[in-house]
Amino acid sequence: MVSFTKSVSNYTGIAVQFHRNTQLTCAAAGKQTIRIGSTHWYTEQNSLAEILSLSKTQQKPILAVFSATWCGPCQHVKKEVFEKGEFATIARSVIPLYIEQTDAASKPYLEKYRITGYPTFLLLDAEGRILAAHQPERSPAGFREWIQNALTGDTFVASQARVNENPQDQKALLELVGKHSYREVDEKLALLRRSIEIDPDPANDLTHQAMELLAQQLQLKTTRLPEEEIRPYIQKHDREFQSVFNHLFPDHFQYVLKGSTGTATAMKWFNASERYQKTLDYFDAFSKRTVNQVNMPADIQVLQQVCLALTQLGRFEETDTLFTRARQWVRQDAARLSDTDFVWYYMQAQFHLADVLARKGQIARAGEFAQNYHVDYGRFCELKTADAMLKNPFLTMMIRLGNEHGLNIEDCIVELDRWIAVNDGVVRLMLNLDKAKLLYKKGESEAASALLMQEREWITATTELSVEDMADGCNRLAWTLYKLGEVNEATLGLARKSVELKKDDGNLDTLASVLAALGHYEEAIAREKEAMEMSTSDSSRKVYADKISLWQKERKQQRSQVPVSSPD
Repeated sequence: MVSFTKSVSNYTGIAVQFHRNTQLTCAAAGKQTIRIGSTHWYTEQNSLAEILSLSKTQQKPILAVFSATWCGPCQHVKKEVFEKGEFATIARSVIPLYIEQTDAASKPYLEKYRITGYPTFLLLDAEGRILAAHQPERSPAGFREWIQNALTGDTFVASQARVNENPQDQKALLELVGKHSYREVDEKLALLRRSIEIDPDPANDLTHQAMELLAQQLQLKTTRLPEEEIRPYIQKHDREFQSVFNHLFPDHFQYVLKGSTGTATAMKWFNASERYQKTLDYFDAFSKRTVNQVNMPADIQVLQQVCLALTQLGRFEETDTLFTRARQWVRQDAARLSDTDFVWYYMQAQFHLADVLARKGQIARAGEFAQNYHVDYGRFCELKTADAMLKNPFLTMMIRLGNEHGLNIEDCIVELDRWIAVNDGVVRLMLNLDKAKLLYKKGESEAASALLMQEREWITATTELSVEDMADGCNRLAWTLYKLGEVNEATLGLARKSVELKKDDGNLDTLASVLAALGHYEEAIAREKEAMEMSTSDSSRKVYADKISLWQKERKQQRSQVPVSSPD
């Protein structure tokens, strides 16, 4: 299954195609590898036992990279780090292991190490234990330093050993928190709670650090949850979260919540649980301390959250007035958009405000935010110092506003045409699928159908794609046709071909959805059950289960409508 609104975020940059080099070589007897740059990487086609055996024999740690063909940042780090000649030298000190999430053979690795986000980097010892899980700087030098630190004893295993030796050592507990991956939020929270239980007094500097980290991680957890789970989670942990602020807000934050970050963290927590007035209470306290000044770029997260709260409460003019400050600050000097942290929150705020305004029927205001978003996107793309990695999600957000609310569709199509002109293969296909959806939204269904027919003919005839890219392309095209209601035997053929080439839960879900749309409920249910068995994601399994339940009801209804033949 391909998300109907997220496809463009898969691009790694203009004129950059992404695909996995699937040519297998042999770096050791019986071991399958792929070549990235000058480095041969073992793959998920080798069992973990085989990789651990290599690690023991060669007395080297394992550098495990968990990637996905659809993940733009994964392709970026492959190009900017792993394909560099200097990385080949680094790779000689490790057993390089490249796990591709979209290959079914990756499932044992993904389950063992509980991988839910990409890219993820782990350094493992010969027993399969994690030595390092926190994110290295994404450069050859960053990976070299990350590996060297781990090999000189600054490892997850060493930190865990210190905690085991003295479970009451707060410093060791906090060090272990830092060794966990940024995605291992639950593990971090458990360690932070242990640290605070040892000494709950925030006057203790280690306890103070733990409390700030606890609030930060609780809020971060809400961003990783399915939408329906966010409010129950906040209700369960609200007292714990607010106790940190009762002790430290507003003037005692010194670590991760220092400056306006603490205020922004609280505001995100309350906005996520739709307690918008509480968000405004924190903003009022912030305003009193800053003499009503919202400073750019430092306070962009505070501005983002207060504008969202005001908009949700219908106080649109106040939103306009406040956000104009940030917009004017940016327009004074376009180079300010090269500040990666600032521009991410600034652009994200404009997107969310346009989205909320449109949902509340404020189409003119939403259109103004969408138009300003497009202007700033163009200015950002012109900057040589801009972070190229952000162009993709920014374009995705712009297209979502077009698809969901009909905002700035013409501008979106112009931008897509610019990208289409410099890309080919699966990337061009993906861009054209987004264009087709926008044409449908615009009411130009014939043009959209013609574009989809063109892409279907191309993917049926092409011999240029790898097996994996062909499977991915067929799946994306079939899913788009399904979402646009253009389901027929040709659509079913594309979905079947994607599963024949690569049988994973996403491709199976697309096939099942197309089958159900054609009324073939028996096979649809069977295929969706296969998808459930293969999936490693709880949220995906829930979606699949809900579909099965719906189709079972529709199958029952279908059977009840079949006329019973009368006997001769």
